[in-house]
Formats: sequence, C-alpha cells, structure tokens
Amino acid sequence: MHLNLARTKAGFTLMEVLVALVILAFVSLVLVQVTSQSTSQADYLKRKMVAVWIAQDRLTYLKLQSISGQELELGDQEVEQANLSWSSEALVTQTANGVVTIEVAVFQPPEADTSLYRLKGFVAVSTEDAGK
Repeated sequence: MHLNLARTKAGFTLMEVLVALVILAFVSLVLVQVTSQSTSQADYLKRKMVAVWIAQDRLTYLKLQSISGQELELGDQEVEQANLSWSSEALVTQTANGVVTIEVAVFQPPEADTSLYRLKGFVAVSTEDAGK
C-alpha cells in the first residue's frame, strides 16, 4: 500500500503565510493611523467649541456692562473652562456713532501666540464712553 503524501498535504506554504501577515500588518497600520487622526480631530473640535463658548460669554458680559452703564472691561482675562486654562482678549477695533466693534480672541493654552477662535460683536455705548 503506497500513500501519496503530495495529495493529502493541505496547508499554506511559508510564502503564503508571510504575504498574508504583511497584508494584515498594512491594514492594521492604516486603522491605527485613522483612529489616531480621528481622536486628535475630536480633541481639536472639543477645544474649539469651548473657545466659542468663552468668546460668546465674554462678549455677552461686555454687552451687559454697557447696558448697565459700567465701563467696559477690555484686555486680557484668564478663565478656567473644561478643566483647562484659557485666555481671552477683548479689543475695540472700531467706533462709530455710539456703536463699538469689539473683537474677542480666545487662546489655549493661555500663552499661545495664535488664537483658537475669534469673535466680533457690537456694543452700544454712550457718546462719552465712545471717545475713550
């Protein structure tokens, strides 16, 4: 009785296994990169949204100061929001006919050179305050 071992042998060659492992490694690498990019993008969007809230809060506060007749608190302001330190800067960019254009820039981290978000808004002031 003679057995034919060539026919009963059913398996993968070493080369086929290596090619499959290389393909699997490339797919895994792409998945890791995509996951990393989406995580960093989600973190950026979270920080950007918090910066929008901070700028809107600061502009609303300045409008309330104007309505109540108080002097506007312009310049730098440090805030703590979402367990992070932020800096906002409010500047008068234009004045005309009792309306002041204010630009609020939000920085994170506070010592950053470029702002994460900028918001322009308008505040009505009395004519005496507009000349200051």
